[in-house]
Amino acid sequence: MVPPTSTYVFTASNPPPNPPKTPLVFLDINDPYTRELILEVFREREGYDVTLGPGEGDEEVTPPTPSHFQFSEYERACWSSVLPGLTFTSNYCVRKGLSRKAQLYNRAVLHSAKNPGSALLGSMPETCVVETWPAFEGGEELTMPDGTRAKMEGMGVGDRLRLCLGAVTQMLEDAADRGDSAAWILKPSATNRGAGIRVFHVLEQLLEHLTDDSDVREWVVSRYVSSPVLVRSRKFHIRAYALAVGAVAAYLYDDVLCLCAGTAYDKRDTDNLRAHITNTCYQSDDPN
Repeated sequence: MVPPTSTYVFTASNPPPNPPKTPLVFLDINDPYTRELILEVFREREGYDVTLGPGEGDEEVTPPTPSHFQFSEYERACWSSVLPGLTFTSNYCVRKGLSRKAQLYNRAVLHSAKNPGSALLGSMPETCVVETWPAFEGGEELTMPDGTRAKMEGMGVGDRLRLCLGAVTQMLEDAADRGDSAAWILKPSATNRGAGIRVFHVLEQLLEHLTDDSDVREWVVSRYVSSPVLVRSRKFHIRAYALAVGAVAAYLYDDVLCLCAGTAYDKRDTDNLRAHITNTCYQSDDPN
C-alpha cells in the first residue's frame, strides 16, 4: 500500500504497486563539474526526470515528493526519507568507517579477526591509532595499553602527550630492538587533501609534530612502506571507482586513475613530502 505522503516505498519484497513511469531523481551536488557529468549520464539514458537542488549548504534538504533517488552531498541527504525506505540515496548513513583513517583501520582489524583467511591480514603495515585528547584537554587518568591507569594530574602537556603515545612508543621500541631502522608515517584521522601528513624516524619528531598540530586529536601512525613500486621513479597510487549497494554488493568500474608524485622518489629524503604524498591536491602546485 502506498503511504499517505504519496512517496513510494522501494524494497525487494515490497515494490510499489503503481510507480510513476518516469523515475524521479533529485540531484544536489556542490561541484559543477561532477554535477554536469551526472546530468550527462541521465541525458544519455531516456526515461529519467532530474530535479536540481541548491548545490550548496550543510543543512538537510527535502527533495520533491515523490523522489525515487537522491544523488546528493552527504550533509544535505534527507535521511528522514531514506531511513524509512521512502527513497534511495547515493550515501551511506554511517560513513566514518571508511572516511576516517582510524575507523578504517579499526574496521579492517575487526574484519580480519572475524575472517582469519582475509587478505587484509597480510596487507596492513604495523599501525597504531593515537588519541591526544587527554594531553590537551585535561583529565586525571589515562588507560594505558596494558589496561593499567596512569595518573596525569599535575603533569605538563609534554608528559601527558608521552603517556598518550604509550602504544606507539612500544611499537617503535620493538622495531629498534629488532635492529629495524624503519621510517613511520603520521596521518590525521579526519583530514583530507594530504593535510597534516608527516614522515618521521624517532619519537621526538613525532612529539614535535603532534604538538605543532594540537588542534587534531586523532591520528594514525603506521610503518612507512619505504620501498614501494614506482612508476617513472615516482610514487603513485591507484584510484578505483566502485559502486556499493546495500550491505553490501560492490561493483568496480573498469577504468582507474594512476596518480603520481611530481618529484622522483628518494627514501633517504623524508623531508620532501612532494616525493612521498601522491594526493592530487598536494601535488597541484608542484613545478615538476
